[in-house]
Amino acid sequence: MPKVLYSKSVPGSDIMFGRFQGPVRAIIEHESDLHSKKDSLVDVLFNVEKSKRHSETISGETDFGPFQATREGASAENDSVLPTFPKTILHVPFMKMFTITKEMADDSVVGIASDITSKPKNMVRSYYRTRNQLAAAAVIHGNKKSHVFNKATIDLTTADELPLFSAQHRFVDEELFGDRRQSNLFSSDFSTVEGLRRTLTRVSNRMRNFKDENGNNLGYAPNVILLPCNRPDLEENIKVVVGSEKAAGSSSNDISIHYGNWDLVVLDDWELSEHAEDELMFMSKEANKNLLGSMFFDRHTLDVMSFIDPGTRNNVWSAYCRMGIGFTTWKHMSRCVSNASAVDDTTWIA
Repeated sequence: MPKVLYSKSVPGSDIMFGRFQGPVRAIIEHESDLHSKKDSLVDVLFNVEKSKRHSETISGETDFGPFQATREGASAENDSVLPTFPKTILHVPFMKMFTITKEMADDSVVGIASDITSKPKNMVRSYYRTRNQLAAAAVIHGNKKSHVFNKATIDLTTADELPLFSAQHRFVDEELFGDRRQSNLFSSDFSTVEGLRRTLTRVSNRMRNFKDENGNNLGYAPNVILLPCNRPDLEENIKVVVGSEKAAGSSSNDISIHYGNWDLVVLDDWELSEHAEDELMFMSKEANKNLLGSMFFDRHTLDVMSFIDPGTRNNVWSAYCRMGIGFTTWKHMSRCVSNASAVDDTTWIA
């Protein structure tokens, strides 16, 4: 997790504001340490890396084909690889500012007033909240090519220039695969416990059989379910299915193949409209890590500067950070809607 940087340009002769610098800085650093020790949505859903560049471009190559048998004394066949789709992720600057007014400082004669200490805490919390909200917004709106987040337009396409969730993902080698497409945007009836159990099975099978650029099965099964925050019945049904040792919704005594295999993440910012169909998202943690699927870059961690505004004599605290977010591939995630007609161009799986 990122650490806070701090600098100040408060004149040493300004005794009134000078006495605030140490305590406020300590509050900022303490609050940052508290948040950095907590598991965050960014760390759950994204590969977090540092960056020293204007942007980050991630690309790869197709794998070698299988070994071929040769005649005695003959040379091996020369194998060749193709470059995969490259993906460039741009970094976006974000800023925040708060002010300790001259009057506030004058009236705080003894100690540090509570309204002064609350502002730096709120600023640090705002920084970490922004990171989590950006991560959530990227996956929530992953069925679109872009999304405007806090005035910044975020690119949500993967390396094949399609949205993260699409039924039309294509292969790099079009000569070999032609018009063949892959889908990670599904539809299924999971309005009941039995339907939900069947849907989890179908989604797991589909994601395990996603193909690499050579047409081979990747073999990554999903183990994370992302839920909207305002569907309590859906949330209850999922907990019944994944938390029951026996097959939920069935009169038989079969074991539950989903018991203990899933992590549940409720996205607080994913609030479906009242009449919208239920939706779920799925992710394989192993695929996300190995394929570098969801990427979050810290170009510039939280940087806080303190200075005196000569016009107002107020103590201004300015915070700056710069981060990049994006998806290099789609093969670690999928999305499923409970009604095929609710979303255009989905793949029916159950």
